[in-house]
Amino acid sequence: MNHMNNIFLQIFVLIVFSISSLQAEIQKAESISFGPMQIGENRVSIDSKNIDLVINARGIKVSAEINQHSFEWVRFNKVLLLPRARVKIIIDSSDQEIYLKYQDQIILPQYSSNKLFFSEFYISVFQPDDILLFVNNQNVGKISIVSKQNQVKDAKKNHMIDYSCAPYSLQIDGLDNEYISVGCILHKIGRFKREAGMLEIYWTSANYILDDHALPPYIATMVNNHPIKFKVTGKKGDKRIVTIKASVPKNLHRLKFAMGLGPYFFETNHNIETKKSGWAPSGMIYSKYDITQGSSLRFFDAFLWKDGYFNNAGMYFAYDLATAFDNRFIVIPLLGFQGLSVKYSKDFNSYHKIIYPQGLELVYMHPFGKKNYSLVMGLFTNASVVEDHYKNFWVRYGKKIFWELNYISWKKEEKAASMWGLSVGFPLMQFL
Repeated sequence: MNHMNNIFLQIFVLIVFSISSLQAEIQKAESISFGPMQIGENRVSIDSKNIDLVINARGIKVSAEINQHSFEWVRFNKVLLLPRARVKIIIDSSDQEIYLKYQDQIILPQYSSNKLFFSEFYISVFQPDDILLFVNNQNVGKISIVSKQNQVKDAKKNHMIDYSCAPYSLQIDGLDNEYISVGCILHKIGRFKREAGMLEIYWTSANYILDDHALPPYIATMVNNHPIKFKVTGKKGDKRIVTIKASVPKNLHRLKFAMGLGPYFFETNHNIETKKSGWAPSGMIYSKYDITQGSSLRFFDAFLWKDGYFNNAGMYFAYDLATAFDNRFIVIPLLGFQGLSVKYSKDFNSYHKIIYPQGLELVYMHPFGKKNYSLVMGLFTNASVVEDHYKNFWVRYGKKIFWELNYISWKKEEKAASMWGLSVGFPLMQFL
């Protein structure tokens, strides 16, 4: 069994480092048109029917079209989701020195024997930058990318509000029926014990930009709940007033406590004699101290009593080792130690033991489209051959209030104890 545990942990380590290496390559990308990109979830429908390519060229014959099956959402700068699509451009010209320029990147086309130049590459639908055409180093035209309004009953159906904004109840008014994308990052500001939130809001629109013609994405920052208002101009010259509202947390506590309660099935074994205690009341205490945004110290205590008792407590360092699937899947190692206390019945003395099982937690954020919810699966197990055989598996689902299915077992020689059941957890207190 311990040999199988070693194999299991080694497989997990290989998966984790593979994901981590992939993420490192992904994060090198700076443009959503060229190079490797992190593919995001498609929650706003957009296709070639919603995009017009307007060609304005002189001295050459140009055609352009968007591949209707090439639309995908990619994550820009680790926070903002943007749609891109593959455009195909054909230029009929006898000149040999022809190239394209898009987002300050020169693109060299292919050439066929019938004097046709052609090129395919990705364009950003929400960053209204033109494709420039050059012949003999002279700009002879451009291809403009125009997004059509999609009139729907829900005027904000075309708003891609990223899950990163979900905890802050973000709203944008003034761009109804327009394609926009918004992403959020929360920073801690202020002194220790008095830390508050500063919300960075990244946003871009398909057809509207600020009056100074600076290209998106744009950034707005909020340190309280006062709204942000600004004016934008459309490609047709029309003006709109945009309002951004969000709920920014006034206090960000580093130390949090939660409690869980529920019935558990309790079983003990002492000197070969098995005692099935049946269902018994149990209590769990969870605490977490945030060190950085991606690391923390965690403590848990699971206590069950009926005639005798079983207490399992642990303290662990946890950190986000890798993310995948558009940052919604997180791999978290748990490194630390535990204390066990067992009393088989009132006729026996208590038994106490320090053990060192290590663990891993897999977190899936916003499962089934449920914003701010999380689905957590985790385990603790002994990674080497030791006299204590310990297992701890759990599955947790919810947000502030959550459900947890848990199984804990321990065995040493002729002594053993196990507990399993379902509990409900809820916040208890927070400070620091």
